Amino acid sequence: MQFLKNQKKKNLIQYFFKSLNTRNGIFRTILLGKILLLPLLIITYGFIDNRPQNIFFHGDLGTYENYSEMSSQRNIGFIIIANLFKIAFENEILKLLIYGIISLLIMCYVQSEILHIVFEEKKEIDNRLKFASIFLSITNFYILIYSFKPGTDIYNCLGIAIFFCGLIKLKKFQLQGKSLIWLIKLLSISLFRNTIFLPISFLFLTDIKLVFFEEIKKFRITKRIFFIALISFLLILNVSQIKNNMDLFFSLQEKIGLQFNLTNIDSFNKFSSTFLFLVTNIVKKLIFLISARDAVSITTNWFVTEMGGEIIFSNPYLSNIIPSIFLFFTNSIGIYVIYTKFSKEFKKYFSYSLIALLPVISYYAHHRYFLPYSIFTSACLPFLFEKKFK
Repeated sequence: MQFLKNQKKKNLIQYFFKSLNTRNGIFRTILLGKILLLPLLIITYGFIDNRPQNIFFHGDLGTYENYSEMSSQRNIGFIIIANLFKIAFENEILKLLIYGIISLLIMCYVQSEILHIVFEEKKEIDNRLKFASIFLSITNFYILIYSFKPGTDIYNCLGIAIFFCGLIKLKKFQLQGKSLIWLIKLLSISLFRNTIFLPISFLFLTDIKLVFFEEIKKFRITKRIFFIALISFLLILNVSQIKNNMDLFFSLQEKIGLQFNLTNIDSFNKFSSTFLFLVTNIVKKLIFLISARDAVSITTNWFVTEMGGEIIFSNPYLSNIIPSIFLFFTNSIGIYVIYTKFSKEFKKYFSYSLIALLPVISYYAHHRYFLPYSIFTSACLPFLFEKKFK
């Protein structure tokens, strides 16, 4: 009897680890893990964030629901969704719950896609490292929190994942005849988060654009016209909203930009001090980007507890300091692992995706912008120890 129990337990463990080699298996594991952690997350987060429905609350949602008051209209896809939901759901709690379910499913899909690519890179690795990768991906509190929040951040994660995974599939010739569909998906998602348009634009500076042109040439004239018209329409929408965002970006440069003036440099000492100031400012922005929550970045105060006269955090050590230390080391080590333990293609395409972050260096730099990349760092960090498990 004991032998049968042990055998059954062994078979279950083998089945679990075997399921980690499939996208569906990874998706189900992450989804179950997040759902199980949700009650603990709600209780714990309640001690930190004083806002009602704090886990499901996102301050930007109200901005998109009242888009006429926005200083520059951007992310028009999410504006449409936000206002449709506003009309369809009069009950605020029900609306946030629906948003939460959608965000959860999207985030689980994004993480399962990236983890599957990571595990494909490391096929011969010990199952314990795969488990550690999934465990960290589930328990990373920042990813976990934003798995239930409404907002454009979740579409940023979706866009970066589709961008990166698509490039990997192109390299492996798995997108033959489907590259234009991939491009259309990206252009559509960038209407929900406009920074995705930056790495998409970069593709047209590489040889990847030839793949699109070759595919279009194979179509019949009617199908060719349809795809050209659709892609042109999406490009016009994206360029339009990027222009609106650029107006906002440049209007804030004096307040939050890198703030250096080359015209005032008339001596070596001024050049040295300006260069040192620029480097210091960039380093500070990068630290904010990989570790600081938005309230810290906006106020440049690591101990901030209120914004706009409203107390939002009760304990700055629990809400700001400890989480930032965790995020700083997790992301720093994760980036190191990506560039030292993974293939040339993986590193190259990950670098392409980082183009979306370039404007942030001269803007409000905080971890919400880095959220898609923290999915990579959490998934890759355990492979720092791969030599010990071979």
